[in-house]
Amino acid sequence: RASAKTAASSRGQEVPGPPRARCSSQRCGKMRLVGIVALLHSCAALHGAIPRRARHRCDASATDDAGGVWDARSWRLTFDVGRTEGDESMPEDWAASGARMAFSVDVEVSSDDASSKDSEVGRGACALRPLTEGEFVSGEGVQRVRVAEGGWRIDHNDILRCWLDVESAAARNDVTLAPGRCYFEAAVWRSPADLAAGRQKLAPLVADTRKAQDELERALDHNEGDRRLDGSDLIETAKAYGDVAGLVGKRDGALRRQREAELDLRLPATDPPFGRWPGAGEPVGLAPTRLYGLKESLFGDEHLALGTWRIKPVT
Repeated sequence: RASAKTAASSRGQEVPGPPRARCSSQRCGKMRLVGIVALLHSCAALHGAIPRRARHRCDASATDDAGGVWDARSWRLTFDVGRTEGDESMPEDWAASGARMAFSVDVEVSSDDASSKDSEVGRGACALRPLTEGEFVSGEGVQRVRVAEGGWRIDHNDILRCWLDVESAAARNDVTLAPGRCYFEAAVWRSPADLAAGRQKLAPLVADTRKAQDELERALDHNEGDRRLDGSDLIETAKAYGDVAGLVGKRDGALRRQREAELDLRLPATDPPFGRWPGAGEPVGLAPTRLYGLKESLFGDEHLALGTWRIKPVT
């Protein structure tokens, strides 16, 4: 028999094993197949039971796509073009009369990826789509401003940066806005409670500044101030000037701390309207800080102030 098996094997024919061994092998194969199918069903059930995390390239606070958190929202964005006090980036003759040019554009704030990239706003920007044209009245009648799609992004410091492309030139008196990209920046407040906490944090610093200013004014008061400043005694007058210098330094230090806190907190002058924003689980308030463009220079792009802006949800 051994020689027969060897001969059959050498001819490439399969040599059947004992009947009991063949049955055992078939039974094991079926059991393995049933086990694999059961494992696949278990994996599918487990995958369906795990809540999926919302995935999106736009940075925002919410992660679970529940209750339309990523739905597009409508907001009204208002350009207020004109000189900004204290900003030296504007040409001297631009809007020198103090005139302003204001127009509003309704926009759709989307969680879709922006159609183009912008290095000023940064990577991962989402789409900002105009729904209307801008409109304002000048000496020539009603003027319309065409605006094209841009993008938006909220960074980890809760600063909103976005852009829109102005396609048609606009002018009112000596205020002009050339076609090009306009940038908007705003502080993002996640809740009215956060805004109230920011004001509470700033309040003692404002009080310190006022107290230091009051002390300085009392010392310099013509009727009830420090009489040593009258100059009747040179030595006492010198001491009085030293005391006044100390009060000035105290006031300046308090004011510096207040200004630093204001820059850090970015508190608006008035409470902003709150509304729904894609990716934010709760309504947010936006406090605009600046409206600007970019101009080329020998050292790269520089910011060119264009005025201020406002934004509110469209209900």
